Amino acid sequence: MRVRFAAVAGSAGAEQAGGPGLVSYAFVVVR
Repeated sequence: MRVRFAAVAGSAGAEQAGGPGLVSYAFVVVR
């Protein structure tokens, strides 16, 4: 669940934020 959420959120957030690594990592750490 956490990995899937991080992947989806990271993919969508990466385009807005501009960090395909920071967004995913942040979500994993936060969640």
